[in-house]
Amino acid sequence: MNHRVTKTQRKTPDTHHNHACGLISHTLFSVPLCLFGSNKQARHAFTFFELLVVLVILATALGMLAPNLRGFFFAHQTHEKALHLLALMRHARSQAVTQGITHRLVINIDDREYMLEQQVDGKYVPLGNSLGQTFDWPETMELTFEADTEQNSPIYLYFRPQGTVTPGRITLHGDDDDEKGYVLRSLTSSEPYALSTIKEDDDRNLD
Repeated sequence: MNHRVTKTQRKTPDTHHNHACGLISHTLFSVPLCLFGSNKQARHAFTFFELLVVLVILATALGMLAPNLRGFFFAHQTHEKALHLLALMRHARSQAVTQGITHRLVINIDDREYMLEQQVDGKYVPLGNSLGQTFDWPETMELTFEADTEQNSPIYLYFRPQGTVTPGRITLHGDDDDEKGYVLRSLTSSEPYALSTIKEDDDRNLD
C-alpha cells in the first residue's frame, strides 16, 4: 500500500520596506522606523543636539576653571622672571670674579626694564652678548626693591671682583596680590642672592 506524503509549505508573510519614511510593512502589522530613530535625518539631528550639549558643558567648565588657570599661568610667569634675574646675578658675580671687572645689574622700575652692564675704561656699557640686552616685565607684575641704603630708580646692584655684591631684597608679585610671589635676597655683601617664595622669606624672618 503506497502512502503519499504531501509537504505543506508555510507561506512566509511578505515584508515590504517603504524607504521614504523607513516603514516596514508586514501582513500583520506596519511599524514606521522613524519611531526608532532609523531615519537618517533624525539621526543627524540627534547628533547635532549631542554636540550642543557637549559645547555647553565645556563652556561651563572653562568658565569655572578660568580664574584658576589665570593664577597658574601668572605664577609660572613670575617664577620664570625671578629665575631669569637670578641667572643674570650669578653670571655677573662669576664674570666679575674671573675677569676682574665690576659688573652691575640696572633695574629701572619706572620703565619696567632691567639690563646687565660691565665696567670698561671707567664707564659702564652693556655686555656684548645676548645677556646685555634690555629685558622687561609685564604690567601685571610688580617689582620692588628694599635695602639698607635707599636707592631711587634706576637701582644699581654691583658685583665686584672681590666677590661682593650690593645686598638687598627684590620682590616680584602680582599687581593685585602682594602675598604670592618670589623674593631675591642678599643679607650681606659677601652673600650671593638666593631665591625663595614670599611666604618662605616671611617665615625665615620670623625665625
